[in-house]
Amino acid sequence: MKIQVDVKLHAKTEEVVFVKEGHYIVKVHQPPVDGKANQQVIQLLAKHLCIPKSYISLVSGAKSKKKVFEIST
Repeated sequence: MKIQVDVKLHAKTEEVVFVKEGHYIVKVHQPPVDGKANQQVIQLLAKHLCIPKSYISLVSGAKSKKKVFEIST
């Protein structure tokens, strides 16, 4: 399953917001340096979806605020 994620950087609170089926907004504290924000997004998605981080992989948008992740089980 693929999901679309819009990332909001430098947020006061870290959270995952469900927009609609297959689309989320993820708010993170981390700056977009050395992939730290992407790793934080994966961690927050894994916690929100109750799955291991290893099930989530970034498909596209590594340097964009709009990302696509593949969720495998």
